[in-house]
Order: sequence, then C-alpha cells, then structure tokens
Amino acid sequence: MASLNDAELAERIRESDAEAFKMLFYRYYEPVLGFVMRRLGDAAKSEDVVQEAFARLWEARNRLSTDGSIRGYLYRLASNRIIDLYRADEVRREHAATVDGKVTLPDAEFFSVTEDVRKAIDALPDGVRTTFILSRYDELSYAEIARLLGVSIKTVEKRMSKALRSLRRDLAHLLTLLILILLGMRW
Repeated sequence: MASLNDAELAERIRESDAEAFKMLFYRYYEPVLGFVMRRLGDAAKSEDVVQEAFARLWEARNRLSTDGSIRGYLYRLASNRIIDLYRADEVRREHAATVDGKVTLPDAEFFSVTEDVRKAIDALPDGVRTTFILSRYDELSYAEIARLLGVSIKTVEKRMSKALRSLRRDLAHLLTLLILILLGMRW
C-alpha cells in the first residue's frame, strides 16, 4: 500500500479504510503542521488545528472527491480552522479593548477594518481564498502553491488575479480611511 498515490488513498478512505487514512496522516501531518505553524506560531495550537483537519477529513470521508487534491483539501480544512481562530482572537481583542463597557475609538476602528478584510477574504471562493492565503500570508511562490494544491501555475495566477480584483472592489472604501490615517500620522 506504500506506493498508493493520493487519488487511490482518497478512494480507499472513502471506503473507510483506516490503513489508507493512517498512510495519508503520515504522509501529510508534518507538511500541514509546518504550514499551520508558519501562520500561528504556536506549536500546541498548530497541532490541534492539524489534528482537527484530519479528523474533519475522516468525518467527511464519504463525500471525498477523487477528482480533486486530497492534499489541497487538507490544507483548506486547516486554513479554514486558522481563519476561525483569527476570528475568535479578534472578538476577544474587541472585548479586551472595552473600558467601562465602551470600546475605545482606535480599537473599534481597527477591529472594523480587520473585520472588513476578513469578511472580504472569507467571501472569496474556496480555491481562490486558499490560493490567496498561501500566497499573501504564507508567502509561498506560485509554483509552490500549484504543487501544494495540485493545480497548474496558470490556475494559481488566475486565482490570484481574481482574488485581488475582488478584494480591491470589496475594500475600496478602506482606501480613504487609510489615506486619512496616514495624513493624520504626519501632523
């Protein structure tokens, strides 16, 4: 079974083959953990995220597609969990920034901006969002992303173009705020 490719492993996992899942786990645990560690910087949280990604993959094994990249699916599961953690941290920061039940203006503005950015990224289609996160947050090259997700470099380029076009459109209102903040810093 050691020579099974990812598509064959996915097919066996769909059939609830625990040995195939174990093989997938050993094949991708370390790479996915490295990916998550670069994002979170916390070993314990990173291990939890990776274990949860594998657990979710096993739970959804009946719906696994043998057409797509199981490796890309694992990274997408991990990325989505990381986004959930960032969301929870933002909410905690918002509550920590309260004084006598009122949010201070700078923290409220920062939370609003980061929330707008997070919502815009979350609104991207799955493949586009994953590609964007791998490029901008994990600083992977297009070739690395293509290899990781099992797509062509041209597909990565198109996804990035779509992501940036969408984010520019959805976040245009923040440009004015950024200019005002930068001008205010000079005075």
